[in-house]
Amino acid sequence: MYYIHMDRTDVAYLVNTTPKYFYMLPLHFLLVRRYSEKLHWPLFLATECPNDPVVNVCRTRYRVNILPLSEADQHFLESRLAATKALPPEIRYVFPIQEDFLLQYRTDDAALERALKIFDDDPSVASIRLMPCPGPSQIALPYNAEYAIAAPNKETMYFTFQATLHRREVYEAYMTRLVAESASAPTVEEKLRLQLKANIAENHQGQEIFRTLRPEQKHLIWRRAHTAPNAVYLSPWPYRPTAVEKGALQTWAKDFADREGLPLLIHNR
Repeated sequence: MYYIHMDRTDVAYLVNTTPKYFYMLPLHFLLVRRYSEKLHWPLFLATECPNDPVVNVCRTRYRVNILPLSEADQHFLESRLAATKALPPEIRYVFPIQEDFLLQYRTDDAALERALKIFDDDPSVASIRLMPCPGPSQIALPYNAEYAIAAPNKETMYFTFQATLHRREVYEAYMTRLVAESASAPTVEEKLRLQLKANIAENHQGQEIFRTLRPEQKHLIWRRAHTAPNAVYLSPWPYRPTAVEKGALQTWAKDFADREGLPLLIHNR
């Protein structure tokens, strides 16, 4: 079957990274090419070290477009805002993903097709979460058989860094607000605490900002098939998140990389 939406050039698969985690990149993009071989959305990698040998491997071997970032944009939220602004003008939708979120199985291409058709047909939809991590709450509203609508004023998680398709203008507006919020911190240390440890993008403060940014728009969440932990893999983008926790590479990720034939080599940078 031919999937026309998998060939679209107005959807950006976007990874932000920094040299500390470059060792994850070849595996990450190998898995995308291996388990979503019909996917032809342009892949982008944003980094302040665009000429690093590992970055060049991503460019040449996995056909990844590189977005150079300035040193001023290397902080967590600033880098995401700068990368989104640097995307080509024809990009309408953004799929931001972290380098240590590893695709485990083949993507559900038909479901990805239907997600983009929702965007095309329903301008009130601002984001579509492609994996129920977290899934919709019990008070979420029905949208269709596959998705629920995050309940207005009642949901605890409207925005997450888990795999979610966003309208570019909404995602960029949210990153802009978060950068402005953290810019008011009195010190760089406090700014980093707000962005990373407090995780303003996903904490209560950030959720209220995201929810009220464009309150008339809907945020869709893939419905969880059942309550068992592996139910998250029954979704359009079946990946395992957080291969690195508190700076430490997890054992499952090491074993998975070995099985996939691309062992992770950690270099001190």
